[in-house]
Amino acid sequence: MPYFFDTTKLYRIWFSDDPDVFMNDENKLRFIQLRLKNPQAKLSLVYSSKCLSELSRAQLKAFCERIDITPVDFDTEIPALLTDEQDKQIYELARLEIEHTLNDTGGNLAAASDCVRTLLPLIQKYGCYSDFDVEIDFSKAPKTVKIYSPIVLTSVYHHGQMSDLGYAVANNDFIGVAYDSSDLTQLHPSTVRDLRKLQSQILRNYNAITPESLYDVKLNFESDDDPLSCEGIAKQLLNKYFEIKPQATLFDIRKFIDTLTVDFVKAQCEQLPPDFDADNVKTLKWQMYLACVRNTSGPGAYTSLFSEFLDKTFKVVEIDVVNKYGYEIQIRIEPQGKWRDYNEKCQRYGYTCNNLQHYVNSKQSDMVGYRQMLDENNSLEEDIGKFCDISWTKIGAHNQKARSQRITQAAITMQRAFRKRNHSENVDIITKEFCKLGM
Repeated sequence: MPYFFDTTKLYRIWFSDDPDVFMNDENKLRFIQLRLKNPQAKLSLVYSSKCLSELSRAQLKAFCERIDITPVDFDTEIPALLTDEQDKQIYELARLEIEHTLNDTGGNLAAASDCVRTLLPLIQKYGCYSDFDVEIDFSKAPKTVKIYSPIVLTSVYHHGQMSDLGYAVANNDFIGVAYDSSDLTQLHPSTVRDLRKLQSQILRNYNAITPESLYDVKLNFESDDDPLSCEGIAKQLLNKYFEIKPQATLFDIRKFIDTLTVDFVKAQCEQLPPDFDADNVKTLKWQMYLACVRNTSGPGAYTSLFSEFLDKTFKVVEIDVVNKYGYEIQIRIEPQGKWRDYNEKCQRYGYTCNNLQHYVNSKQSDMVGYRQMLDENNSLEEDIGKFCDISWTKIGAHNQKARSQRITQAAITMQRAFRKRNHSENVDIITKEFCKLGM
């Protein structure tokens, strides 16, 4: 059954962690590039006025006005759109994430964004969602495109080398939706159904936090039963933490993770190797923090869209996450011959199967690159930014700040050269030059 995707409405979300900077220079240029590649589209930006100073709010509105973007305030405008109780609950989760971030009590702005992008009235009004590191060019696309899924993700499904092994990947860096063919202002009923299922999963994830819920899949390549694997150590720590604080929230857990030290981990966990050091704790904290976002509001929640295929078709023998960046699930299934059926059913959610691969470029969909990168080098600091920003982590934020500083310096150099040559300033020309460079 074909559905209809609207290419004329696109929106992004950016909640700033610096009240004096509404958006870093890298993402400003990406938004300008989105406008240049989609000159006729209605572009919108969701932001939080509570995260910004009065001056930066004024700068944001001036930026949006210059390139014809509609600013949408999370704090004052979105509540008026919400009538359904489940949307209100999801909104409240996002509000809490922002509040806890501002108070430094375990909030995460990316998790807030994860929640917001599932709000049905927001999607219905402002269209297709994309992260800033996703490239979109609908300039040559028709206003509506036929798709074959009520929701389209940058999902890629690979059949493994063994007949009973496959890879299912779900990412939420791009979320396309189907509209009612008779009224393109209304979401298709099947889209509403899937989004509600997704919201329900996110609510369950927040409301029933346990070590098992955070680590129901593996975080690395180590053996399933190894208590000294990254997951094994994390489970030991969290089990003891929940013994002390059984009503701990996700925000409490994130703060707990942030305080971990070598001495504390050694005191709490048995049989750690003698050479367990600060680098091991750094990796441990990274993995645990990823799980606290990715497995609750992030890509991990999106596997709920595929669960019905597994439940009805397969006995799942083994599940293992082997990708730190997206959310790649290695599924060993029985009977073996059923993998093709599962693969075909799940592929309908992928953008390559929905006529959008010519218009959307997601770095996170390059799973071949992911696997090669992880095989060759496990240094997260060096690899962040090659395939996705992950700017919601400390490492990702640090690397994005460095890239933005280089962009700012390049802009200053170009402005000086331009002034000397033309004795005037033309920001539009400079901006277009950056866009030609793919920045």
